[in-house]
Amino acid sequence: MSASASGPRFRPLDDVEYGRVQRVAPMIRRVIAANPSKFTYRGTGTYIVGDGDVAVIDPGPMLDSHRDALAAAVRGERVRAICVTHCHSDHSPLAAWLKEETGAPTYAYGPHPPPDPDDPAVAEELAEEISDGVKVEESIDLAFEPDLRVGDGEVAASGPGWTM
Repeated sequence: MSASASGPRFRPLDDVEYGRVQRVAPMIRRVIAANPSKFTYRGTGTYIVGDGDVAVIDPGPMLDSHRDALAAAVRGERVRAICVTHCHSDHSPLAAWLKEETGAPTYAYGPHPPPDPDDPAVAEELAEEISDGVKVEESIDLAFEPDLRVGDGEVAASGPGWTM
């Protein structure tokens, strides 16, 4: 990995090993969930920022294998923040478990508003999700509501060498 004027370059997802924590940048590790699809590419990425005192970004889907891999990846560290970028069912469901395990608060823009069936953009999006006669949906975790809501430019959490 090297850094350029545009920032660090992440290692590509060519050789995915599900459940294995990999350092992808000096302060960032990633664990990929075993849920490959057209929505998740090779699998949902959960990111751990920092060392010792950490933030977890997008804890991931409700998969036992991913929960166990995440638990192993943060063992011995203090999770200070759980950040959720959006509440699709592959990003936010493990946030409640991680909060219960670590006591760390959840941060997000949320909660996600329910889809408006009268919105023409929603209707168009639903129509595009039909492929070969089969409807494919990326579900929304409407049960997720963050402990602390943040907006653009606000600091959610920080630790040694990192700020969210």
